[in-house]
Amino acid sequence: MTIIMLFLAVPSVVLALQLPNPLGNTTTVPSLIGKVMKGFLGILGAVALLEVVLGANSWLTAGGNEEKITKGKERIKWAIVGLVVIFLAYLFLNFVFGVLQKRAT
Repeated sequence: MTIIMLFLAVPSVVLALQLPNPLGNTTTVPSLIGKVMKGFLGILGAVALLEVVLGANSWLTAGGNEEKITKGKERIKWAIVGLVVIFLAYLFLNFVFGVLQKRAT
């Protein structure tokens, strides 16, 4: 009886919530691809910031060990290069998909 009630209750709760579309008003393929790519770049940016923090942690906990200090500095340097590349990719994609959306309308 409990299983039957679950199958009857769960769909009605889901229908009552009327969850909004997480992608917003995405009506064209370029806008959908643009939103997915921007989300992916956001995740990559978070990973790059994590790498900066881990590099700083390695540097700060080196205890005078020159090899660990060098590894920490290199990690920070390449993470910042990654952030710059991610930012430029975001700007490029924003420009390209903006042009494509203007042509689609």
